[in-house]
Amino acid sequence: MISLLFYFHVYAFLGWCIEVTYQQLRRGKFINRGMLAGPYCPIYGFGMVFLILFTKSFDENFFALFFASAVFSSILELVTGFLLDKIFHERWWDYSKEPLNIGGYICLRFSIIWGFGGAIIIKELHPLIEKFMQLLPNNLLIFLILGFSVSMFVDTILTVIHIKGLNREVDKLVKVYEAHENMRKVSDKIGKRISYNTAKASNRVQSVLEDPDFRERANRVHERFTRTQRRLFKSYPNLRGTKSELQEKILKFWADKTEND
Repeated sequence: MISLLFYFHVYAFLGWCIEVTYQQLRRGKFINRGMLAGPYCPIYGFGMVFLILFTKSFDENFFALFFASAVFSSILELVTGFLLDKIFHERWWDYSKEPLNIGGYICLRFSIIWGFGGAIIIKELHPLIEKFMQLLPNNLLIFLILGFSVSMFVDTILTVIHIKGLNREVDKLVKVYEAHENMRKVSDKIGKRISYNTAKASNRVQSVLEDPDFRERANRVHERFTRTQRRLFKSYPNLRGTKSELQEKILKFWADKTEND
């Protein structure tokens, strides 16, 4: 169990390094990629621990490792993306524009990348990490694991609190919009502006953020963002809501504004 916890933290850190490198190459600047504030991406840690546990019987067969890594990683990414969607009502990554994707959560291209990456790590890197762990005194190993685990746990709790706070702000703006729309409906009914409604109905959500009062409200909320909330938008510029089209547009408005800060 101690060794698995050590591997989890090591690969969570290495996964974060991979994400940072990828974002640097893709966007040309440092992005603290990941939901959490610390230098770790737990999904990589979980994925590698699963591979270590379930590939012992064929870890010398590269093609078997490739297949197992692609399958395990894709399942983990699918389940994680689905749960984040249902819990926070937000899409943290979206492969819907990629060919052969499932719900936008996973796609063939990244499954192949995970397959090769996992197989290479199990065959080439993991033996070195295993030897390094064996060099560490047992007390030091336990101390490091406890320290990293407590740090990640606290980080997770704080991040969830910030995300929930962000969602509450979105819900407030949605309620403002809904109240505005209800008043408009009453006005439309009284004024019998049927033809006007027909022409404008499809554009209301699209143009809501062009309304000066609504934009001012959204800007005031953005100014109150915590450091964690700003970091999340910088890490996930394509973050979008799944509750409604308006929620999605509000999140995009804030993401664009944070990107330009």
